[in-house]
Amino acid sequence: MEWQRSYIERNLSLTANTGTLTIDLPKSAMLSELLLRIVGTNGANPNHDNLVCDAITKLEVIVNGSEVVKSLTGRELQALAFFNTKQVPHQWGTETAADTQGMDFPIQFGRFPGDLDYGLDCKKVTNPQLKITYNFSGAGLDATSLYSTSTFPVLDLLAIQVLDFPGAFPNGYIKSHEITTWSPTANSEVKRVELPVGNLFRRIMVRDYAGEYWMESGLAHTYLDLNVGKRQPFKMDTEDWMEMNRQLFGQIEVARFLNGGASMAQRDLQLGMADRIGGMTLRDLHILTSGGGGGTRWDFKVHKVEDGSVAADSTFRISAVGLCYHSMLCLPFDWPDDRFMLDSKLWSDIDLVLEAGSGAASVLPTLALVLEEIIKK
Repeated sequence: MEWQRSYIERNLSLTANTGTLTIDLPKSAMLSELLLRIVGTNGANPNHDNLVCDAITKLEVIVNGSEVVKSLTGRELQALAFFNTKQVPHQWGTETAADTQGMDFPIQFGRFPGDLDYGLDCKKVTNPQLKITYNFSGAGLDATSLYSTSTFPVLDLLAIQVLDFPGAFPNGYIKSHEITTWSPTANSEVKRVELPVGNLFRRIMVRDYAGEYWMESGLAHTYLDLNVGKRQPFKMDTEDWMEMNRQLFGQIEVARFLNGGASMAQRDLQLGMADRIGGMTLRDLHILTSGGGGGTRWDFKVHKVEDGSVAADSTFRISAVGLCYHSMLCLPFDWPDDRFMLDSKLWSDIDLVLEAGSGAASVLPTLALVLEEIIKK
């Protein structure tokens, strides 16, 4: 028995800035993880607030022709990897014109890399494929914040698989998929989402990005309803849910390199509220230059390390601490271990009930609901 780490694709250049790429996966692999790295090249102007994860609109692992194993956006997949490992996936960035920025997207079929109890045995399925839907043509903060239209993104795909261990993955694999999205149109609007029954539930996650507003402005309350009021094992306000996430997964620290100075405007790290431990106020993290935002947003002043000055178009290293990576809330049923996973087949009806917050209706977010299930294979 041994682990193999080998490339499926190496330095594969996309042929356009938009499209869908399909990659065949090894048909005999015992996959613990796929590690996808995507590198984009900025255009002729500074590419402000235009991250690689936002250009990845969907990452899918499909087997048996149409059976979904994974189906998530770039931000959802990165947040899920954080909840699995308590580490932010590797990323580097610059907004400087013509420079490259990149991000890793770990696609994990078990609870963590190297999990021998859960993983994807490709021999038990047919036609395993990875599908990447991408759009690097969108603008970031302003109309000139674009990726290059002549140098297209490049990707690597690494497979981590176990060899010569026929007893691996006895419990099947973890399916992770976006169930639905919801865009509330009024304050305190309620949405009841029916969840599929039949499998063990590992996690429910809700992405709640409310722009420059606190997360509870977008989502105020959430509860899980079993058999219409028979049992409610989860019922929390968003602020308390965030604190629960910090206790279970730790705080999140992200460092980014930005093309700053006088041209630097709002920077969106999507970490939810800042943590008091980080020495910051309880505000959604937004970074502007001195005097930016007209006094309506938090003014986060930064300086060059070399001499303490602030110069136009200079590069700054900014470190920020938050509670919810990519504004994602996580409800784990496998805490403290797998024995506590929710057996959905014991219930005829399982609903997640969401109540919109009190933010202005014009800034209420589009909420995304992600479910993780155990699939026996």
